[in-house]
Amino acid sequence: MNRKFLPIAVGVVLHILFNNVGIQAQLNLDQIELQKQLPEELLKSNFTINDAKDVFRNKCIEVAGEDAGGKAYEEIESGFAVLSDCVNGIVNYTTMQQEIEEASPEGELDVVFNKYCNKRSSAIECFDVFTAKLSPCLDKEEQESKDVIKRIIQSLLNFVCHKDGDQIALFIAEKGPECLESEKDNIPTVPE
Repeated sequence: MNRKFLPIAVGVVLHILFNNVGIQAQLNLDQIELQKQLPEELLKSNFTINDAKDVFRNKCIEVAGEDAGGKAYEEIESGFAVLSDCVNGIVNYTTMQQEIEEASPEGELDVVFNKYCNKRSSAIECFDVFTAKLSPCLDKEEQESKDVIKRIIQSLLNFVCHKDGDQIALFIAEKGPECLESEKDNIPTVPE
């Protein structure tokens, strides 16, 4: 496997997780409609959730050996459910959206984001527990990528929670998400 394995794997996990947190309160890996969750380039390849599981299982066996790799894969699979429950326990997207809608006209978005930003360390812990389960299946370069991804997640949460959520509250109040959505085709992509 090449150096891109971990970022792609974690990216798919996070993509599925965050899209499903936004759609429903609970996430069940077996009930995910893969075609609605994966990036378009993967959809064109007829790649299924079972294909992803097989690739991941084989990767674990390749790195850790038959017994340890099989056990590590099982830990990762169960760890995904734990990660989902952990994130769902921290933030219920439907409730948060309702709170944002109610607070927005009152100019109280900062209060809503402060509430969730106070749970930032719990969110980081959720991801740390899950990414620790990935370690037995990763080679040295991928271990380094795991650390980079961890820093990206922490940085993203720190960015969103800068000044206890005041900055993101202002961004939303000033219609920042709508602006990004309307201009997304004009935002250049980052070259590999």
